[in-house]
Amino acid sequence: MKTNIRLLVILFLVSFLLTTACQEEYVSSKEESFDKMYPDIEMNSKMSFWEPDTTINTFISGDPVHLILENLTDKSIQLSNDYGIVILTYDKKSRIWLNVENEGKYIPHDNLDVGPVLLQKNEDSPGVIGIPLSPKIENHQKPIEIRIVVFGNLVDEQKIPEEVGAFIDMTLYP
Repeated sequence: MKTNIRLLVILFLVSFLLTTACQEEYVSSKEESFDKMYPDIEMNSKMSFWEPDTTINTFISGDPVHLILENLTDKSIQLSNDYGIVILTYDKKSRIWLNVENEGKYIPHDNLDVGPVLLQKNEDSPGVIGIPLSPKIENHQKPIEIRIVVFGNLVDEQKIPEEVGAFIDMTLYP
């Protein structure tokens, strides 16, 4: 009887270690692949997303997503009219990030009366902005993990603009 229990404990520990090791390899390859896509952009240090508000976000595919982006610096961050949004999902089999279409509607880039969005933190502004988006995900039966990425330029009069970025991961449900 003791031998059976020991054998079960050993089998459990081995399977646990194998599962943990595989998951760590998945996370590692996922993050390495992402870092290779944007090697010169430091993410989430100059601007960052707040945790999504669960009172307005349903996290259901097809529903819009509303996020808050915060400028973490004392400089302005210039964003394009569509906020520089990129929506990605990671394909575990091919180990690459795939683009997800954003059906969100923004002010057209060719509208000359409207300049870029300026995210600034000062006495008149808290340095936060609401960002709406609408990931287009079709025909999925299981939850899908997405990564929402935003790019901008840190505006500094004395330096060449530095490209900055922020991302947040979330799961959308069918």
